[in-house]
Amino acid sequence: PRKGVYKPGQGLCKPRQGMCKPRQCVCKPRQGVCKPRQCVCKPRQGVSKLKQDLCKPRQGVYKPRQGVCKPRQGFCKPRQGAYRSRQGAYRPRQGVCKPRQGAYRPSQGAYRPRQGAYRSRQGVCKPRQGAYRPRQGVCKPRQCVCKPRQGVSKLKQDLCKPRQCV
Repeated sequence: PRKGVYKPGQGLCKPRQGMCKPRQCVCKPRQGVCKPRQCVCKPRQGVSKLKQDLCKPRQGVYKPRQGVCKPRQGFCKPRQGAYRSRQGAYRPRQGVCKPRQGAYRPSQGAYRPRQGAYRSRQGVCKPRQGAYRPRQGVCKPRQCVCKPRQGVSKLKQDLCKPRQCV
């Protein structure tokens, strides 16, 4: 009774197929098994809706100080992947952690090229070009030219759009 089957059409575990309630479990799409005492998100605020593939900043999917998603604090769509707290990085458009793209840490103000490359479709900041500093809001010639009002300093927009960068 502690395990349940994840249903992507509803975004939660049905009680017929398992006794996991939305407040008690996080549905991992690749496993399809709910583990108890891990869900922090209420169904009205994110988990039960497929349009919102992540929890709001108050619920703690994306922590801006760490820049890494943790599995106990969020929810991923099954088509987009699963959270990986140790290896994964926050993907701004889809709200999915994937290990190949590295981790962006706004608290340090630097992008680490060792952990992965930032895709050009999702942002223009690449490890070869340097690191964008959101605190200063100043871009150097080989860095991403995005103003903090246009994306990086906001929690909702964690990437530089191609039209905003040179």
